[in-house]
Amino acid sequence: MYRFDWYISPEIFSENANTEKIVTDFIKQLDYFDASDLKSLCSDWSLMVIRDGVYYGYAYEGTDQIIVQDLPWQYCRSRYKI
Repeated sequence: MYRFDWYISPEIFSENANTEKIVTDFIKQLDYFDASDLKSLCSDWSLMVIRDGVYYGYAYEGTDQIIVQDLPWQYCRSRYKI
């Protein structure tokens, strides 16, 4: 099964940017995603897709992590086709 590894790479658009602020914001983002435990969430979602054929969830941003509420697939539907 896929490992769901991730990485963050900063994009700096100004040549005279404050490097201390960039590093501080970068560390905040790393802490945010580490607290969200995305690797475990994605693994759980993939198992639900294998078991049920679909996964529905509602994601919203907390103050220190991403919060995802699982929704029952029996009461959800997709309205879009790609």
